[in-house]
Amino acid sequence: LSRNDPLLILDGATLAKIYLGEVNRWDAAEIRRTNPRLAGKLPHAAIMVIQRTGSSGTSEIFTTACSSFSANFSVRVGSTASPHWPVRVVDHARCVNKTDCGGGGACKVDADTGVECNGREASDSEQVVQTLSEVPNSIGYVVLSEALRDGGLFTAGMINKAGSVVFADHTGVQAAMSDFASRLSSRLTGSLADSGAHKAWPIAGYTYFIVHRHLSKDCTRARKVLEFIHWCASFPLASLEAAQTGYAVIPHSVLNKVLAVLHSLTCESEVLLPA
Repeated sequence: LSRNDPLLILDGATLAKIYLGEVNRWDAAEIRRTNPRLAGKLPHAAIMVIQRTGSSGTSEIFTTACSSFSANFSVRVGSTASPHWPVRVVDHARCVNKTDCGGGGACKVDADTGVECNGREASDSEQVVQTLSEVPNSIGYVVLSEALRDGGLFTAGMINKAGSVVFADHTGVQAAMSDFASRLSSRLTGSLADSGAHKAWPIAGYTYFIVHRHLSKDCTRARKVLEFIHWCASFPLASLEAAQTGYAVIPHSVLNKVLAVLHSLTCESEVLLPA
């Protein structure tokens, strides 16, 4: 596809199936069904599935969303920072023969099972972006700020739980935060996956500051840290900079809860950031 073509649209169930290895061609019926404007343009090519290795907050957000989209994904992979992916990854020693290994040593078929090895491993977001740029017909997941960097990658739209076609941006994440605001825990934690809000982007999560509620030393330093958190959460300039880099500032429904906690933190029994 070129940048002149309509953007690819996926629903959650199909995305989960891609990462389970159950949908493995770009012209599969599930993908054609949500992309009528790309009729005749989707290639009969294997989907190269880029998989994060090790522990990653990005993987936890992604697998939490896919587990919401698919009961099968929830059982086989689950919501985890360190997923074990079902899609087979290239293993040079298991290639049927060396003539089956293409660019980058990509083994087409597993020697024992005959299953195509469509998985590609990446250790971090930067490597995911690099692999997406280098490997034709690949798919991967990164935070939006990484996707927007250096001119941007092709990004897919999603059909969310409300049935709306949405695209990854700060407004879609804010819609999810507003929808789930009442479900925040007392520690201000919560999931943003698969919101039912009309404009919500379904693969989203919070980035957390972790702070002590009560300190007994370094009060000046602690106050400066809280002032910075307050600025990040509530000042217009911070909101503008966050949106420009692919992040979303928390909406008022969440901000009020965050400020209540910030104004309750103490050091040497004194409130650090009075209301």
